[in-house]
Amino acid sequence: MFLLNRSWRACLDKAAAYLTPATYFLLRTLVIHPVILGVLLFIWINGGNIGEGLLKGAEQLIRDAPAGQVWICAKNADADVLLSGPDTTLTKCHRQAVPQSVWVDKINRTLVALYNASVQLSLISSVVAWFIRHRASAC
Repeated sequence: MFLLNRSWRACLDKAAAYLTPATYFLLRTLVIHPVILGVLLFIWINGGNIGEGLLKGAEQLIRDAPAGQVWICAKNADADVLLSGPDTTLTKCHRQAVPQSVWVDKINRTLVALYNASVQLSLISSVVAWFIRHRASAC
């Protein structure tokens, strides 16, 4: 939707006039598409209410946690806590306190993996779109 808006598309086209096609392709693949996907995914995960999602997530992480630690959900067969997930189903987990650095490292690895996946998706979709346009113009 973002790139379908005429004013944004015009701005991107003006910027593209100063870039080589390869540079513009890299800009779209490495920056624009992953950012759009990340923002849309963030909005979708929070159900459209970003502020409340951030507040609830932060509260679940640190409420009643020991100093310097955060709570994580360790899925376990003998779990004693029921947590509601984003799809409003109840999941059993065992709350476990871990050091903040461990949690930060895990989240950083997850974000890098998400970025890599979005770049690969963008690269594949760009190549497929180029191939379709190239075949259509050849006919």
